[in-house]
Amino acid sequence: MYLFFKDSVYLWSMMLLTGCCNPGHFLRSNQEIQTYAIALINALFLKAPEDRRQEMASTLAQKHLRSIILNHVIRGNRPIKAEMAHQLYVLQVLTFNLLEERMMTKMDPNDQAQRDIIFELRRIAFDGDTDPTGTEKRKAMYTKDYKMLGFTNHLNPAMDFTQTPPGMLALDNMLYLARVHQDTYIRIVLENSSREDKHECPFGRCAIELTRMLCEILQVGELPNEGCNDYHPMFFTHDRAWEEFFCVCIQLLNKTWKEMRATAEDFNKVMQVVREQITRALAMKPSSIDQLKNKLRGLSYSEILRLRQSERMSQDDFQSPPIIELRERIQPEILELIKQQRLNRLCEGSCFRKLGNRRRQEKFWFCRLSLNHKVLHYGDLEESPQGEVPFELLSDKSETHFCLFLLLFVFFEKHKTILLHLVRG
Repeated sequence: MYLFFKDSVYLWSMMLLTGCCNPGHFLRSNQEIQTYAIALINALFLKAPEDRRQEMASTLAQKHLRSIILNHVIRGNRPIKAEMAHQLYVLQVLTFNLLEERMMTKMDPNDQAQRDIIFELRRIAFDGDTDPTGTEKRKAMYTKDYKMLGFTNHLNPAMDFTQTPPGMLALDNMLYLARVHQDTYIRIVLENSSREDKHECPFGRCAIELTRMLCEILQVGELPNEGCNDYHPMFFTHDRAWEEFFCVCIQLLNKTWKEMRATAEDFNKVMQVVREQITRALAMKPSSIDQLKNKLRGLSYSEILRLRQSERMSQDDFQSPPIIELRERIQPEILELIKQQRLNRLCEGSCFRKLGNRRRQEKFWFCRLSLNHKVLHYGDLEESPQGEVPFELLSDKSETHFCLFLLLFVFFEKHKTILLHLVRG
C-alpha cells in the first residue's frame, strides 16, 4: 500500500513537473510567474525520492528547460530580481547534487567494466602503441603507461579511485575529457610524459584532486542555503556544464604547474593557487564557458602573486589572521614589559618645579618610588638634579603609596590599548 502511494505521489509530481516545463510560463514577461515555476520545480526536486531524481532531471532535459531558462530568464530583457536569483541558485545546487552518488561511490578494483574505463584512458592516450606478446611484458608496459598517465598506484590504478569524495566522479570526468576533448587530453598526457621526472604534472593525481576541489567549491551534496543568490549563468549554457567546467580547470592546472615550475613536492601549493584562480574567476560571474576561459587566462600565476601582494598592502595588516594570532600570544608578555617599564621609571624618579604662594617657581621637588615598590620618597631640592638622586637626600616618605600605586595601575589598565599601540608602532 505504501509503495503504491509513493509511486502515485511520484507520478503526480512528474505531471506537475511536465506542467512547470511548459515554455509558456517562461515566455511570459512576468518574472513573478517565471519565479513561481522554477520554485515549484525546485520543490518537486527536493521532495522526490533520491532514486527518482535522475529520472526527473532527464525529463527536464527532454523539455529543454535549461535553454529555456537561459534564453528567456537569464538573458531576458528584465534584470534578475533577488527571489529569482535565489531560485536559480537552488536549481543550480540541486542539479550539481545529482553528482553526489558518483562522488560517494568507490571504484571496485574487481569490476571489469570499471577497469575497462581505465584501459580506455590508456588506449586513447597511447593509441599507436601495440600490446607486446607475453603477460609479463604487457604488465610492464601497462605499469609504465599508468605512470605516464600520472596515477599514484602504477600497478593497479583502480585503487586511486577508492577514496570518497571524489570516488568514481573523478574517473567520469577523465573519461569525458578523453572522449570529447581528445586532442587536449592527449596533449596534456604526452606533454608531461616527455618532461623531466621532477617537473612532470601527474595527470591522474591532478584530475582526482581537482574533482574533489570542484565538489567543495560548488558544494556538491549540500543543501541550498536560505537567502543565498550565488548562481552562475555559465552553468546554464551547456547540457554538460560540470564536465566542461572540469575540462577548462584541468587545462588551467596544467598551465599553472608549468608557470610555477612545480615538482611533486609542490603539489599542494599548486592546488592552492589553482583553487584561488578558480574562485576568483567564478566571482566575476562569467556568462559562458568561453568567458570563463578568458577570465582564467588573465589570472596567471604571476597575476595571482601580484594580486596577493596588492591585497596584502591595502588591507590592515593588524587584522590578518597570522598577526591576530601572534598578538594574542605575545600580549601578556608585552603588558608585563610595559608594567615593568613604568615601575622602573617611577623608581628613577622625576623632578618637578615647586610653585610658591604667588605661583613663583622657587625650588624643585623630587619624587621617586622605593626599589621594593612600597614607599614613595620625596623632598625639596635647590636645583634640578643632573643624575640619580639618592634616597638619603629625600627626607620625606609617603605612607599613602598604595593609593598612588592603585591610581597608576588604574591608569595603566585604562590606557593599555594606547600603550600597546605605541609599543607596536
